[in-house]
Parts: sequence; structure tokens; C-alpha cells
Amino acid sequence: GEFDSARAAAVATVNGAIRRRGLAMIAELSGIGNVWGGHEVHVHRGDLISVTMHYSGYMPPMAHPAHLRAAVTANPATGEIYTLRDLFTDERYISVLSEAVRRGIEDQGIPLLVEFTGIDPDHEFYLTHDSLVLYYQTYELAPYAWGFPEFAIPLYELEPIAKSDGP
Repeated sequence: GEFDSARAAAVATVNGAIRRRGLAMIAELSGIGNVWGGHEVHVHRGDLISVTMHYSGYMPPMAHPAHLRAAVTANPATGEIYTLRDLFTDERYISVLSEAVRRGIEDQGIPLLVEFTGIDPDHEFYLTHDSLVLYYQTYELAPYAWGFPEFAIPLYELEPIAKSDGP
């Protein structure tokens, strides 16, 4: 019926977003040589999916592979693809999350390649059942050996600024 086709269209929208993000990483890495990767589903329920994809490219004589990560957080019931901004009631989230990352950098002893000045309003993220995880690409913040620096912020800490009807 009508519900089934609306649901199918919403799921197709979410799948399309995941496919586009994956193919963009593969295209970027394919100029290097061999490409491989996979995905991890962090949350999967009727009204929320949050997935990360990780692809790598390598061609001798490179010292090590190049790595990329992307994430999609969406509502498969409506087809809405969430940006970080969509999760919060107002712009306060930028300073709250920036402070959490600043603490995480100190706590993890991460040697920075660039000065940390705060997160981007549309920073890359994924959700787990109990955290919002902000991450950086390899070399974006820290040396290669640090991989993808991640900063998990417990959801209960974000409740005061979270949209009540958000994911």
C-alpha cells in the first residue's frame, strides 16, 4: 500500500546516501591503486541507522595505505539524512562539542598537527546507543599513527541541547 511505498522510498534514499559516500571514497582512492574497505553499523532500528564506512588505498612503494572514513546517520522511516546541526536545538552545540573534543585531545595525549580551534558546524559524526562520536580523518588533526581520532560524548551529557524530536 501507500505506507509500504513511502517506506521503500525512504529506505532507498538512505541507501543512496550510503552508496554515494562509499563510492566517493572509492573514487578518491582508486587513483592510488588497490582499494579495499568495509562498514560498521553502530545503530540500527526502525527510525535510526548510523553507519561508518572505511576504505583504504595502497600501491607500492607507498610507506603505508591511505585511509578514508565516512558516516551516514539517517532515519530509514522518513529518509532524512542527519547533519550534526540537525541533532541540536541551537548553535550552542558547537561550543559544547568543541570543549568535549578539547578535553579528549588532552585526555588521550594526542599530538596535534594543527592547532585545535573548534569543530566545524557540520563535523563528521556517528551515533552509538549511548554516545555521539566525532571523528577526524587521518592527518586532519594528528599524525598517521593516530588513525582516525575519535571523541565519544555520552548522550546524557547532550540532553539539555538535543532536539526533543531528534534522533
